[in-house]
Amino acid sequence: LEHSITNIISNAIKYSKPNSSVKILAKANDKKLGLRIIDQGIGIPKEDLSNIGQKFFRAKNTLSVAGTGIGLYLTKLFIELHGGDVLIESEVDVGTSVTITLPLN
Repeated sequence: LEHSITNIISNAIKYSKPNSSVKILAKANDKKLGLRIIDQGIGIPKEDLSNIGQKFFRAKNTLSVAGTGIGLYLTKLFIELHGGDVLIESEVDVGTSVTITLPLN
């Protein structure tokens, strides 16, 4: 889980514009923990969004930034192995929001 959360935060910083903010929000109830990481980065094109998290896939607008396309694949895998979910919402030139939901039992 530490690797997953660190990867999402690292990506938020890596793909954000200089001097922009990355927000990290947390919320919990008796059954679930929710973490949301929101950046003001380059965003993900709509046509690429459904492929994010597949092994070795990189959005077409990220190819000039170093990366392998394995980080979000492993992130999703680890979170799902813990019974959680990952939701990625994004808009090009606006930013990306990654929400992780994990059971607390």
